[in-house]
Amino acid sequence: MAKLVLIQPRSAFVSEAIPLALGYLTAIAKKYGAEVKIIDATGPYASYTDEEIIKICKDFKADAVGVVIMTSHVYIAYDLIDKIKKNLNVLIFGGGYHASKFPEEVLDRGVDLVMRGETDITITELIDYLDGKKKIEDIKGISYKKDGKVINALPPPTIKNLDEVPYPDREAFNLNDFARSDKEIKNVMSTVITSRGCPYECSFCASQKSGYRYRSAANVVGEIREVNKKYGVTNFYIIDDTINVHRSRLIELCDALKELKDENIIWRCNARFDLMDEELLRKMKEAGCRHISFGVESGDDKVLEKMRKRLTVAKIREKAKLVHEVGIGQTVNFMFGFPFENPESIENTIKLIKDIEPYVTDVQRAGILIPFPGTTLYEEFKDQYNYDEWWLRPQDFMTEVRES
Repeated sequence: MAKLVLIQPRSAFVSEAIPLALGYLTAIAKKYGAEVKIIDATGPYASYTDEEIIKICKDFKADAVGVVIMTSHVYIAYDLIDKIKKNLNVLIFGGGYHASKFPEEVLDRGVDLVMRGETDITITELIDYLDGKKKIEDIKGISYKKDGKVINALPPPTIKNLDEVPYPDREAFNLNDFARSDKEIKNVMSTVITSRGCPYECSFCASQKSGYRYRSAANVVGEIREVNKKYGVTNFYIIDDTINVHRSRLIELCDALKELKDENIIWRCNARFDLMDEELLRKMKEAGCRHISFGVESGDDKVLEKMRKRLTVAKIREKAKLVHEVGIGQTVNFMFGFPFENPESIENTIKLIKDIEPYVTDVQRAGILIPFPGTTLYEEFKDQYNYDEWWLRPQDFMTEVRES
């Protein structure tokens, strides 16, 4: 039986909720027969040193160690991988957005195998490989080196029916890393994902033009009921990129969520202004929705157009007022630092913030552009502004990292 350790390395970002991606991967691996331990160094109370992580892996007698590789703090992951390589005789595999985009770079930094894209099927084939049931060349969705040459296997088939994926294993996390009170535990366990992907193409977003699929309403309600029963959570956060991509599906989900009124379930979510209308908002409110977060980014039409937001300032004003009138709280998020911004566009953004502030619960003004690799914006401006492979130059771009 294969034994895996999955690691989320420390970073400047503190996770206030358990990372569901690791929870899903753990649930799949356990269902397939593997033993799994999670080390998440991003929890608000986590304080793992690299040496402690290595000791945990050694004491667990891991056959393989998986490391989540984030673009923004990739150098921290690479440093940890180097130490694991020197101290443990285990297979090291990397995953996450950055690993999928740059498998050759990740392999050059000491990883033995890269899991590209969605890992639901790949993790089971990796377990078969570790158990001696499958050859490495037969694993789909990976990259590895053979005789010094990088081999990129064919991608695995996409899981179209997300109901086939087990609920994330919340029990696998060390709750002491995330919570010190019942209230904190409820917050930690409150997140739910009901869909994957986003069909839109905002130029700065790492999710642009990714395939959109969603879980059935019954499947979602089943998970919420389970979390409510185990942890007493009544206030949930649906963290889909955009909950209102598919209107009829959202209506169906709202109808199902109404069944949870006896449990006093309420929820919040992320959505797009341009896809919102009064009927949909009222159905969401009836189903327990109490707060929506909207990505606005700018108050200048020219900037919005260059971002490919499919939004106008007039539409933002209209929809912000509508959400307020229906009686749902809302956060509007802004982002600064785009190459095509100028003093006039920033003034327009400030004006929009002031104009819609009476309608919103919260204005998030502190968003700073991060040019993620693979995005349209990164490719268009990386040479002009000298941020090609910026993640490999932390001394120039990343100066504040949370200390253990």
